[in-house]
Amino acid sequence: MINRSNYLVVKAYLRYQREVMLRSDETVSRKRQRLHYLLLWSADRPLETAPDIRPVFPRWLDDEYHLADVGQRRICLDVRSFVAWLRRRWPRRYQSLTGEWVDTLRPVRAMMRPRQERRVVTVEMIRQLLAIPPHTLATQREQAAAAMLFLSGMRARAFVTLPIRAVDMEHLMVLQYPEMGVETKGKKAIATSLLSIDDLLEVVRAWDAVVRRELAPEAMWWTVLHSHNGVIRLTSTAPGKYRDSLLRRRIAGLFRLAGLAPLSPHKFRHGHAVYALKRARTMADLKAISQNLGHANIGITDGIYAVLDDTDVAGHIAGLENIRNDDDKIDLLIKILEDKLL
Repeated sequence: MINRSNYLVVKAYLRYQREVMLRSDETVSRKRQRLHYLLLWSADRPLETAPDIRPVFPRWLDDEYHLADVGQRRICLDVRSFVAWLRRRWPRRYQSLTGEWVDTLRPVRAMMRPRQERRVVTVEMIRQLLAIPPHTLATQREQAAAAMLFLSGMRARAFVTLPIRAVDMEHLMVLQYPEMGVETKGKKAIATSLLSIDDLLEVVRAWDAVVRRELAPEAMWWTVLHSHNGVIRLTSTAPGKYRDSLLRRRIAGLFRLAGLAPLSPHKFRHGHAVYALKRARTMADLKAISQNLGHANIGITDGIYAVLDDTDVAGHIAGLENIRNDDDKIDLLIKILEDKLL
């Protein structure tokens, strides 16, 4: 049973997020889902007694739900923000929720269980998808989608609501602007530069030429296809509410045709970020990648995407000896560390 008092303060916090902080309905819904774990953990006990509840919240969350590290981290971050709000709003009532206790709201260390290799879409996977003979217009569309998702790092919903006029292949730019009808997270306007990978760009340009020849600039770039008497043609139909779910199914089908285990469209975004981050050399590079992904700060990009796999770690450690006497590289490393501390 959930404590009614706890439920009411969570409800008040969500109302504050919506009405005062002007969070989108989507963001408030995610916060509600994450804070529900806190309500389940505390059960019928008031949150004022949270420091005395055992097992502690992160341990309970890990034992009960076995969530991925990133999921645990996001839940703990939202719980910490909620508790900080409680302490500001009712300082006497929640004085037991001390700073020392708040510091314990961190995910269970990944080292306490076997590390799972991160699954992201790689450029090699994309090339396997593009190697499938495009016998149909649908296959050509899905291959262009795969290439564009990787090159841009766009979220699925933004991609399926992207009009043709928002794509500028001459300048390798995609305008994720809500005013153009693009449904971005938090209704944020993002000018996205595409990665410069020639063979992937060739596929994107070919599809871009097809849709521009057949459709108006306001039509969708990942256009709706219509089949009649075995003939498939492009249409200007607006995307439906579940268009991103269709994208997921179509991309999964492309993976299966290539003999690969399917990965979701969001894994293309992760792949884009990892590909770019591995090639970053300066703090300016990191800032550009973060801004291109639409993140508020570099910490979000680093925390979600910049985890190296075992091979990368080994390569970087092995390479440390080689740069010991290279003054230019040492100066660069010092500059990056200094920038991070500012």
